[in-house]
Amino acid sequence: MRDSAYDVPADRHDIAGRPHSPKVATMPRSLRPRRVLLGAFVALCLLTPTTPAVAEDDSGSPSPSTGAAVSDSTVLAAKAYPGVQLIATTYTATVTVQVPVLNQAAVDALVNRLAVQVLTGGIDSTEEALTAEIVDAVVKSPNTYFLAGPRTYSRRNRLVGVGTGWAITPDGYMITAAHVVDTADAELRQEFAASSLTTLGQAFIRGLRRSGTALTSDQVNRLTDSILGWLAAHMAVRGLQVSVAAQLAIGVEGVGKQQKSVTAEIVDKGKPYPGSDVALLKIDGQEHMPTLPIGSNDNVSPGSTIHIVGYPAASTFSPGLSRDAQVQPTVTEGPVTAIKSTSSGMPVFQTQAPASPGNSGGPVLTDDGSSVGVLVANAVENNGVAAQGQNFVIPASEVLDMLERNGVTPEESDTTETYSTAVDAFYADRFKEALPLFEKVQSLYPAHPFAQKFITDSKTAIDEGRDKTPAADKDSGGKGLPLALLGAGLLVLLGVGLGGLLLMRRRASAAPAAAYAGYPAQPAAPAAPGGWAPDAPAPAPAMPAMTPAPAPPTVPLAATPPVPPAPEPPAHVPAPPAPPAPAPVMEPPPAPPAPAPEAPPAPPAPAPVMEPPPAPPAPAPEPPPAPPAPAPEAPPAPPAGPTSPPPQPVWDPQRGWYLPGQEAPPGDQAP
Repeated sequence: MRDSAYDVPADRHDIAGRPHSPKVATMPRSLRPRRVLLGAFVALCLLTPTTPAVAEDDSGSPSPSTGAAVSDSTVLAAKAYPGVQLIATTYTATVTVQVPVLNQAAVDALVNRLAVQVLTGGIDSTEEALTAEIVDAVVKSPNTYFLAGPRTYSRRNRLVGVGTGWAITPDGYMITAAHVVDTADAELRQEFAASSLTTLGQAFIRGLRRSGTALTSDQVNRLTDSILGWLAAHMAVRGLQVSVAAQLAIGVEGVGKQQKSVTAEIVDKGKPYPGSDVALLKIDGQEHMPTLPIGSNDNVSPGSTIHIVGYPAASTFSPGLSRDAQVQPTVTEGPVTAIKSTSSGMPVFQTQAPASPGNSGGPVLTDDGSSVGVLVANAVENNGVAAQGQNFVIPASEVLDMLERNGVTPEESDTTETYSTAVDAFYADRFKEALPLFEKVQSLYPAHPFAQKFITDSKTAIDEGRDKTPAADKDSGGKGLPLALLGAGLLVLLGVGLGGLLLMRRRASAAPAAAYAGYPAQPAAPAAPGGWAPDAPAPAPAMPAMTPAPAPPTVPLAATPPVPPAPEPPAHVPAPPAPPAPAPVMEPPPAPPAPAPEAPPAPPAPAPVMEPPPAPPAPAPEPPPAPPAPAPEAPPAPPAGPTSPPPQPVWDPQRGWYLPGQEAPPGDQAP
């Protein structure tokens, strides 16, 4: 048997490996008070070499991988998912702890006390009773029985804390909780102790079991916690480094959702709860990033329904789930149960919406999808267990104050605007309308984690005949003019057509027999005084006269005829009797082969002339009535009474224009 304090039986040697001192009272062989402490001491001494050593921990913490009726909550969740990201904060440091040694004087005193109690009948002399006494003494006062020895144990360790963040601008500004990116020193030290000293605790347990002492599971756990507490108190954390990254959810075609780690800069941060527990982050190199809108918390009141979106660690990294599932946020909902305030006067919302570690920093949404706060804390029972249904939310007003201080304006991205419209169409079974919108989302933000799945599902639904897109949208493939724009165009066209029709009717009533160039108008009804049709409105002003040309006089096209020349017709132009009925319009004579003859003398009241156009195929309407006021050159209108209409010029190829009854000019022949 080796003369070693680690291996010799406790009933033959003391804790240091020496024979029992004769001063120690004799105890029954079943009493093994030193064996329990010896096992712990052996375990700790076997852990480290005699000189400090540094071990790199490569394990780290869980590494995040990169036709029926649909409820409003389903649509809200689908719209919120792309803008919510996992935030990972990595703390790297060197942890150094002194290896403990047993306090020999305290051990001897404990052994003597127990021996006296056994001899006096204070305690049983059984091994179980003595072991319980020893465990109670060590757990109650570990500093009494363990001292810091000359050896040290060092290890470079890494911790990763996870929380939730959400984007508020297309170029990468994000919101999370301050404590997600800045853990308090005391809590951080605790976490490093729990992580770095796990190996020491496991070795301690192995030493206890090798000691041969029968320990219950409860006693093992109590002793382990006691020694780990001592180690944490004698631990130093040096060379701390902190880095923050957003684990962006990305879509990979043919693979599904993955995560891409992107370094995030801490732009501003408040104090952990109960302070203003909000932090502003910025990740570079982002364009068209999916965002979430920030709303007003003024309308939040007890009873309001809110939705918490985030990455609860227990379910996000649950064993057996796929890597794709680790990129899927969780949405819960519940009522606001109270509106309270912190000691500093900051309002907080208390809610029963379920949440757990990992949800910290996540957005709290109303039914319209806008964020009204940030989840930051939950109530804790006296035993350290989180109380269910008692979570606390910092209002969005605190977020907006921080953004204003840093000159950041929230902005919805084109990606989110298009995606939200597409989601609405998709869940309304308008798949042909949704498909091009999801394709646009993917072109704006190729890494979108959900667009490709929607594209695939939309195509499948169309192929299966489940599409309910209206016919107008189907014909255009979702890219045609909106119905509202098409309707507006039809109204414009209808207005133009109706206006033109009314204008034609007005002109027709004003000039029922306007003459075409070259042909005299025929009266459409028995003439009224002055030669104009009864009930006709006043004519519109005549168009400006065109420059006369060496051609027979005619009435200008579309122009108002001149006022009749005089109250009485000239003597050499007898007025023909009024026709009993409208006379048919003369057929136009054939155009003369030679140039037009010389124009006859001008009538008493010459009308503006223009070059005669080609003969029209149909008769022209009757001239409009005379204006209410005579033109400056025209004589006053004839007195009231029945009169005959003024003579109308007649065209003859040989004579040219002449009035009926007018003799032919010299050299001309009558037709």
